[in-house]
Amino acid sequence: MNDRDIIVIGLQPYDNAIGSKRINIADEFALNNVVPYINYAFDGTSIRREKNLLNIKKRIEMRSEKKGNLNEINANLWVFYEDTLLESVNWGHHTFLFKIFNFINNARIKNEIKKFINRLKFNDFIISTTTISLCVFTLMN
Repeated sequence: MNDRDIIVIGLQPYDNAIGSKRINIADEFALNNVVPYINYAFDGTSIRREKNLLNIKKRIEMRSEKKGNLNEINANLWVFYEDTLLESVNWGHHTFLFKIFNFINNARIKNEIKKFINRLKFNDFIISTTTISLCVFTLMN
């Protein structure tokens, strides 16, 4: 594939010290395509629990100071940091409340990705993900 717009969505932040398969895929796609990598939004519990980690501090700073949330890695690779904060739902175990909070989180993620796509004026793009399904398939609705 060459000269395409490929949006890569990952659960691991791009600036994570250990990296991930998604990050490697984004790097490979960026050799011949324009690739924005979308970092997964944090939930409130994770931010409180891991607030001393460098990548968490960076994202807290970006949100509080309204710094740009789109960072250029190279000419073809960009990293987008979502502005939204997700609800912590791991405690729910598929209860009614879990489903409500999960729906809210998916709507927030969808809206962030839509804003991002509109900002970059992407019309014909490919989304590469293995984790977020419902919100991605309903992006254009």
